Amino acid sequence: MDGSTIFFHANGGSHQQLLIPTVDIDGLRFTGLAFGVLPGVPGYSHLQEGVRMLRAFLAVSLALFLLTLTSCGPGGKSLRGESRMPAELGLTIVADTHNDVLLRAVEGEDLGTRTKRGHSDLPRFREGGITFQGFSVWVNPTYGPMAFERASAIIDSFDVLVRRYPRQIGLARRASDVESLVGAGKLAGFLALEGGIALGTDLSRIDSFYNRGVRSITLTWNDTTPWASSAEDEAEHPKKLAQKGLTELGRAAVQKMNELGVLIDVSHPGERTFWDIVEITKKPIIASHSGVYELCNSYRNLKDGQIRAIAKSRGIVCIAFYPGYLDSTFTPKFEAMAKRHKSELDSLREVFKGHDDEYIVSRNKLLKDELDTIRTPLSRIVDHIEYVVKLVGADCVGIGSDFDGMGTTPLGLDDVTGMPKLVRELMKRGFTPGDIRKIMGENFLRVFREVSG
Repeated sequence: MDGSTIFFHANGGSHQQLLIPTVDIDGLRFTGLAFGVLPGVPGYSHLQEGVRMLRAFLAVSLALFLLTLTSCGPGGKSLRGESRMPAELGLTIVADTHNDVLLRAVEGEDLGTRTKRGHSDLPRFREGGITFQGFSVWVNPTYGPMAFERASAIIDSFDVLVRRYPRQIGLARRASDVESLVGAGKLAGFLALEGGIALGTDLSRIDSFYNRGVRSITLTWNDTTPWASSAEDEAEHPKKLAQKGLTELGRAAVQKMNELGVLIDVSHPGERTFWDIVEITKKPIIASHSGVYELCNSYRNLKDGQIRAIAKSRGIVCIAFYPGYLDSTFTPKFEAMAKRHKSELDSLREVFKGHDDEYIVSRNKLLKDELDTIRTPLSRIVDHIEYVVKLVGADCVGIGSDFDGMGTTPLGLDDVTGMPKLVRELMKRGFTPGDIRKIMGENFLRVFREVSG
């Protein structure tokens, strides 16, 4: 605290001098006048009226400043129209159960900085309105016996992100963590182990991953594991399978996950594995990033009976955004396009050998105009949501984008900042505000609470 000297006229007479205390608060300087001091000083009533006017001015200015902040994205970028979540819906929990962005973090990329790479980073999560995000810990099967170490390194990269940006993101181990983090204006992140390869044949690794914050596990990716058969192998390579469904080890894993409070994710396991899980689980199950088989007959999608079984378990089907899971015509169209441009794409693969992300970005730039003619529209996501709602109700569906895990996104949804567009499409279809809040996050938070606490 220091002092400032002011001069004023006392009753219209000569100048008088007085030392007024001042104090600095967060870099702003306030004089004693602002705190209503100096009663009884000649001419004080005129000064007091001026102070009241100053206070009113500052209050209005502060309100306008805060309004500007809530209308802006990172760096003060104004968010208007479709770029903002509709305020009238009162969306607090906006959950996406599946994102692969940690694959960029583990390679050393700083996700706290807005970039043009991939589909996500902390600034873009905030701009897109995401408040509760599932971070996939995916291990390529090529890691083989080193899969556990690779998964651990990916989790390390998440821990580094949280330590580096503690005011923006935190780890959610239980529902109360989600509510506390979101209430503090932070992104609540949970870890999801994708594919049982990192478990090897060791049940104790489930405990290890749980202790590090993993709250969701798929027992397979596309490859069959010692725990269970995958959807791809059951559908495309059934002859190579020694057994379909859960093995004894897999059954023990499901029981262990139930005991600990780990969500069982059925998005990649095969149909036989799915029904084995349904038979023995005591907790709700989720499909973190799948679609509806009746709308797109991919083996990765769920048939009506499976959707009903998930709903009966009090679980949730989270709709993925990958066009190949939304529209059965996309993959053949994409393959035909790639065939027409084989020589150019072969050259790109050679240039970006070992750098798949860079290859995909360059491929999409090269083929942009043609690719845009076959990209599935954003509205198709809502077709899948609507189908599930009509089949089992609005309490059993959510969002599982698969951002940063797909090479092509729906038209109109280039990255996570486009999420408000999806909400507006739901509004356009006539979904009620209450149902939109459920679909966009409340449903998943309910399941997360029931399983993980």
